[in-house]
Amino acid sequence: MNLSLGFTKQVGIFFYEIAKFLCWLLPLLFFSYLGLNFFLYYLFPDFPIEFSEKTILSLTSEDLGILLIIVFFLTIVGIYIRHREKKIVIKFLRFKSRDEWLVALITSFFFSIFFIKSFFELKKFEPIYILISTIFILAFLPQFVLFYSFVDLSYFKKLIATSAEKKPSLSEIKRLFMPIM
Repeated sequence: MNLSLGFTKQVGIFFYEIAKFLCWLLPLLFFSYLGLNFFLYYLFPDFPIEFSEKTILSLTSEDLGILLIIVFFLTIVGIYIRHREKKIVIKFLRFKSRDEWLVALITSFFFSIFFIKSFFELKKFEPIYILISTIFILAFLPQFVLFYSFVDLSYFKKLIATSAEKKPSLSEIKRLFMPIM
């Protein structure tokens, strides 16, 4: 019983580490793919890129906004997980210089305009939504940069190192799978 409990715990830890890695990798891949598509499309407009024209470039702003919200949600989940593991210290509005603060403010403002114009039809309260959204994105922007610039692969390195050292025999594998069967 204790052996199967240890095996279950190891499987749970493995899938937790996979989910944590995917919270970092999927947004990074999406931003890279999105940036590369727009860059290539505007740099070489005559070049036939049928796949990107049918997928990314044909999206409405609302669909693109929903995809970006999913990406930001995954990033916030990843930041929370790393904060809980004490690998990231969350400090809102952490800027080193006034220039950095100004660039972050402008970036946050344009992201806010894109999200608000994509999702809301209320013209009366639009400036209030833009202001709230700008402050929210401005507060989290340094955490996003910190999260994307630091990948934690220590579990996988340890897993590869221990698997290279220890090669289980057929009888050990059979013993591990007996409680499951």
